[in-house]
Amino acid sequence: MKKNIVAVFYCLMMCLQAIFCLCACETMEAKGNNDVLSASVNEQGQLVLTLENGELINVGVVVGGDGLNGKDGENGRSAYELYMEAYPDYQGTEEEWLADLAEGNLKDKSYTYGLSYSILPDGTLGVSVGTAGRAEEIVIPATHDGYTVTKILDYAFSGNTDIVSVVLPNTITSIGAGAFRCCVNLESVILPASVKEIGVGAFDYCTKLNVTDLRPETEKTN
Repeated sequence: MKKNIVAVFYCLMMCLQAIFCLCACETMEAKGNNDVLSASVNEQGQLVLTLENGELINVGVVVGGDGLNGKDGENGRSAYELYMEAYPDYQGTEEEWLADLAEGNLKDKSYTYGLSYSILPDGTLGVSVGTAGRAEEIVIPATHDGYTVTKILDYAFSGNTDIVSVVLPNTITSIGAGAFRCCVNLESVILPASVKEIGVGAFDYCTKLNVTDLRPETEKTN
């Protein structure tokens, strides 16, 4: 029993080491742009990070002696909970955290957490407010769970009075009807050149809005 406790506690310490390693990778990004591209656990239960420059970093064992991911440690904290202690501003669920870890997105906390995503017929994603309704700045990611985000869904943020600014990635091609209708405090939106379609009334009653339109002149009539 004691041996198992020690093993799981060691697992938790390795998870904490992983967090510190991710922090170190963020520092490396500032110096050499070596972002974390992916993270995976090998057959030996070791967390391996792959950097943009091809370098592999073996953080160490992150799977406990019982084969679990450290969730039953002596103090009951999982790797996700340890991360939350280091980054209390992170708003994703444990499932979202695992996805972000696997996709290398933990280095970039600039996009808004809590957004809701729906798969579109073409295999891309549409996005709406989800649980991010109190955020003043909405930053839409270019990808989510490996899918490209291409559309702001119809009435996605309609009636939200907290939003002040919206940042769209250059993967967005469509903004749905009424998407930001009655967002009365919305002040700033940058439309990337990728936007091909803006639905009816997408920005109706946004009385404070200042739009920066980066689209070609031929697209601005749509």
